[in-house]
Amino acid sequence: MKIFILIFLLMSMNFYSQNLDVNILRKVNNNRNKSFDNEFNILSNTVSIPIIATGLYYTYDYFRSKSIIAKYRLEEFIIGSGSVFLTTQGLKFIIKRERPYVQYNFIEKVGNDYGFSMPSGHTSQAFFLAFNVSFYSSKWYIITPSVLWASLIAYSRMHLGVHFPSDVLVGIILASAISVVTHSYFNNRFYKYVGSN
Repeated sequence: MKIFILIFLLMSMNFYSQNLDVNILRKVNNNRNKSFDNEFNILSNTVSIPIIATGLYYTYDYFRSKSIIAKYRLEEFIIGSGSVFLTTQGLKFIIKRERPYVQYNFIEKVGNDYGFSMPSGHTSQAFFLAFNVSFYSSKWYIITPSVLWASLIAYSRMHLGVHFPSDVLVGIILASAISVVTHSYFNNRFYKYVGSN
């Protein structure tokens, strides 16, 4: 009897959370300010530019300074961003969640996208960059725009009708987990190196 109650509760929670997911997306997408459609589309489509620029800066900084901290920062960025990309694509292939505009005819597709929906790759990449930059800078005028930019990317995915809120949330969680793990690993390597010299 207890197992039936547990199954019923889990099914109810799944149904409720799915409805909440769809209802939030519907409010964001259907009530959006359409005059920003083009801007959010451009913002979403240029997510890789700051990531490439940051990677190039870290590379330049390493070859310029030859410091161990610059080396570890570059390695952390390459491994972390690569892990975010591969994990995101792997989860999309495993979960195979259809895009919201495919599942629901009341969701208006504004952006161009392909493939599966869960998790949001744009969001995970943007938040990985925001976390990574925040780890190496204590300046509010670097951290605040990074987090704001990543948040706008996350919002734009729902505004454009190409992702559910849960896709975006999982993208943020994925990025934060990979960011923390890679940063902790390279931070420990740095302190071991310093301690051994």
